[in-house]
Amino acid sequence: MYYPESVVDAAYIEVQAYTDGTFHITYVESRHGDRWLCRWDRHDSPDYSRDHFHEPPAARHSDGVNRDYPLHLGDVLADVVVPWVNRRVGVVWDNYEG
Repeated sequence: MYYPESVVDAAYIEVQAYTDGTFHITYVESRHGDRWLCRWDRHDSPDYSRDHFHEPPAARHSDGVNRDYPLHLGDVLADVVVPWVNRRVGVVWDNYEG
């Protein structure tokens, strides 16, 4: 487990990718019954640019901010999502008081 178990009991990334180039990538932390999450999206939206991010801790529609992602999904994962998750692990440990 990469996280302190008393804080985060599970974490995962869900990737939904479509043949038209749109995607939703969701990062979820399970916090002993509570969920902490964010989401990287590429799809048409009346409120945001095609590429946008829904900020934690709830990733609600209203939490969206415009972003620019690399063209290919693999590059989004490698250059955007994985570095973000690595930083997130550090933040969780930095705030751990156990």
